[in-house]
Amino acid sequence: MNVIVKSGRIALTMVLIAAKPILRLKLWPAIFVVNAGSESDIKSYLPLWVLKVVPKHNLYAIGFYRISWACWALVLGTPASNEELDRDPELMAKVVNGVKRWKGRRIALTGILTAYAVKHRCWPDADGRFVLGSYGTPYLFRINIKELSRRFGKDVIEKTPVGVVGYGYTGKRVATYLRGIGYTVYGFDQLNDRDEGVHFMGSDFGRLQECGLIVLMTTCGDGGLDTIASHIQKGQVVLADTHPKPTSKGWATVTSRGGIAAECGALFSAGMFWPKLPRWGSKNTLGCSMQAIAEAATKTLADTQADFDVLADRVGIESMIEYPALSREAKG
Repeated sequence: MNVIVKSGRIALTMVLIAAKPILRLKLWPAIFVVNAGSESDIKSYLPLWVLKVVPKHNLYAIGFYRISWACWALVLGTPASNEELDRDPELMAKVVNGVKRWKGRRIALTGILTAYAVKHRCWPDADGRFVLGSYGTPYLFRINIKELSRRFGKDVIEKTPVGVVGYGYTGKRVATYLRGIGYTVYGFDQLNDRDEGVHFMGSDFGRLQECGLIVLMTTCGDGGLDTIASHIQKGQVVLADTHPKPTSKGWATVTSRGGIAAECGALFSAGMFWPKLPRWGSKNTLGCSMQAIAEAATKTLADTQADFDVLADRVGIESMIEYPALSREAKG
């Protein structure tokens, strides 16, 4: 079965590469740009024969996203990994400039790409087609936390602090949003030489023991779990929104201490990735792409977070958390 799936993906990649001139001519309602995340995951996005001959900054059509049967978005992929984009501002700038050549009413850089573009100061502020995605990820956490409260109880999820691990561009926005709707939020980051306010704990990960819910927002799934594993307490919920996703081995560091493993997820009932992204379900909705999806589906631009929340509720974006390695407590 895996051989058939891989062969089908390779065949589709070849067709899309050949059709690139035609795809470049169409004005897409939305374009999503993804990258593999880790070096080991790259071959899941593009065949090895492609990777051997293409520059890292090149963009290739790797599939489509159905917003509705009458409205399809284009998915572009780059073979550059998180590590390469993080250490090479010029490479990130080339990726952004490459996206500009495609025609889309809304363009979303997914995963960690937006944060790197902002970090390296190559985010195209003057190009109104580009969506920061800053509304989608906070909304994703709002609906995910509500689901966790129903499943594990408000005493665990809502009446104790939420710990946000990875207090960068997106992490700070999520923390600000959650505080605005009534949560107490602690921020954690190994870069502890910053003044981020009274609720920023830096690398004092021991304070995680006060939290019922820990939100992991790092660029290295297993690495982030390794950093906090020794501080996990029985019954704590760890909700990961990392790129790449943690592996089963990484999650074992949480569940072996009695923690509960959960991965952020959302479902847009009308939507579907075709083919599905590696390690994602075909109907999973990425938080960073939600804004482009909701705006394309409703043909309405969101000027504020509140505006977007209304749009997302209207189109039917719902929580769909995955529990990759449930502890015994979670199963019960």
